Amino acid sequence: MSELLLSPDLAFLRDEAIGRQRVRAEQSLNAPRATYYQQGIIDATTVHRINSDELQMNAVIFSFMVLVLDKSAGDGRYMINGDLPTAAGHGIQLAGGNGAGTTVLTLTGQENMRSFRIIAETGNLLPYALQLFR
Repeated sequence: MSELLLSPDLAFLRDEAIGRQRVRAEQSLNAPRATYYQQGIIDATTVHRINSDELQMNAVIFSFMVLVLDKSAGDGRYMINGDLPTAAGHGIQLAGGNGAGTTVLTLTGQENMRSFRIIAETGNLLPYALQLFR
């Protein structure tokens, strides 16, 4: 059976399409994979951190974290440099959903995730879900 002869332009487009399919397949196979999940409620009395022993002991290297605050969450404070945030206003403010919608925080880097600390501002609660990706 003979192969259909394509003009150079059509052959180029065909090869480009095949190449893109291969790249997408490779990217999909190598995409970060969600492997750790944590959920709970953060209050204004305790500074919280990611509870994964694998993360804290560097047994597993994670590439990024996604933290989702429920739409009922109030405001909170977080730090990623090792300092402790306070309910009274020290740290980077993280606006909660306050009934309007969810809040999403994405954080990259193993050390940043290990150093991540969060607390609710005074009088608030932060229902959350957290996912780590490898």
